[in-house]
Amino acid sequence: MVDLTAKPFHLDEEGVRWVRDTIAGMTEEEKIGQLFVNMGSSRDEAYLADMVNRYHIGAVRYQPGPAAEIREQNRVLQHYSNPRADRRQHRVRGQRPALGLHTKAKDEILPPKDESMARIKLPENVAVAHAMHGGAPHPAAALGALLAKRGYDVTVHELPVIFVSTACPHQLADVPQVKTYINNYDDKPFTLEALVEKLEGRSEFTGVSSTDAFCGLADTRV
Repeated sequence: MVDLTAKPFHLDEEGVRWVRDTIAGMTEEEKIGQLFVNMGSSRDEAYLADMVNRYHIGAVRYQPGPAAEIREQNRVLQHYSNPRADRRQHRVRGQRPALGLHTKAKDEILPPKDESMARIKLPENVAVAHAMHGGAPHPAAALGALLAKRGYDVTVHELPVIFVSTACPHQLADVPQVKTYINNYDDKPFTLEALVEKLEGRSEFTGVSSTDAFCGLADTRV
């Protein structure tokens, strides 16, 4: 049993009682659902509502995107969550009273949209994002420093990534978070010539895929 009076919760008697009573009121199906984390492959309202109401998910994985879309996703999830503050595990559920959220109505937890957007670039919030990584350098810079220590002459560049598939039209399934994916099909000389022409902007991408390059997966379309 988790000690909710110890770190990181530090709950008082009322907070501990709220957690225990909430868990006791959950069905077996809800408790099982708490063990699963949704991949967050879609921000569609109907999809999110179904995940919450049918499967009782415990959490949703963060996927990068515009701030307004992330805020709307959180609003939708909060709206369809169980009237009891949400359906999180007890590890997570214990954080609600620790943050004083167990006494708030669902529509009071997420700030209004204008206020949320205004908070994003506040210095203190940018500092929090930095602190979450312990103030560590970018992984590319850390790797460069490690190689430099071993005698290599290293220059680190952070560049946008374009993934070009020249062997298999279904490789996007392995790299779903790549923002620019070009399905080249093969590496024949005339195909590569056409690719370079398009990368240089000398001709448009007009081809129509003869197969599902998204591999039937929702997260490859995000």
